Amino acid sequence: MIDCRNSIIHAARLALPDDQRRALATACLDAARTVVEEAPASSFGWFSIAHSSLALGDRETLNRALSLSQATGSNEGWIARYRVELVEGNRSLIDPDYLPRHRADLATLVDNIWVYDDFLAGIYIRRPESRADMTDVIEQRENVIQRRFLYTVDRARRDISNAPS
Repeated sequence: MIDCRNSIIHAARLALPDDQRRALATACLDAARTVVEEAPASSFGWFSIAHSSLALGDRETLNRALSLSQATGSNEGWIARYRVELVEGNRSLIDPDYLPRHRADLATLVDNIWVYDDFLAGIYIRRPESRADMTDVIEQRENVIQRRFLYTVDRARRDISNAPS
């Protein structure tokens, strides 16, 4: 399933023709559906359905599958990271009803700040529309987590400022 996710991402970056991208996304969707039929609690299977549905332009299935992925893997940081990345890159397609689940995923990542600090700082810097959600989550955490997050954001901003043009 991870190969499907990566292939869909690379197909878009390589600007493959639409028919080839659709064929790839459809094959991935079929594979993911087989996984969740056999293992309905597969959070990555549901995520793969969401990711494939995004590539196919199926907003309804995207949101339903995202919700099922979050419900079946609500405390798993690795899959929460994938869901957060998908939501942050496609907020306009995400149903408002899903956003509390998205904040729960952010909380999962924040609670593991030493693993996901650079990822979270990147979202905070690159996506101003996400800052309120992230700030709400961070402010509910212990001071040590808040300081780590602020340190990482500050470091990332300095790295961006010092990067060659």
